[in-house]
Amino acid sequence: ECPLVGDTTYDGGGSALRLRGRGLFLCSNRVRLEHPYYNTVKGREEWDALPASEKCASGNLSLSDDGSTVEVHASIDLPDKFLSFLGKETGRHNKFGAESS
Repeated sequence: ECPLVGDTTYDGGGSALRLRGRGLFLCSNRVRLEHPYYNTVKGREEWDALPASEKCASGNLSLSDDGSTVEVHASIDLPDKFLSFLGKETGRHNKFGAESS
């Protein structure tokens, strides 16, 4: 079981109950998707013709590890709510996690 902390239906109950009503504690701050145009036949021809310096100039486009797919990368900073929560959890791990090792 992998609860969604803060979700009233799927939080798993138990100690997660104290976080209900404080919003979801689930965030995707980084995604990688197939480029909708550069992975078409015509688009891939254009991609292959681009100079290397232009292909990845923005830092948002790259080839997949195997070189078969042009990918779009997007990311955002974690919201403050998550940074605060992660800081508290790191403290808990340092306090209690070391004892169980």
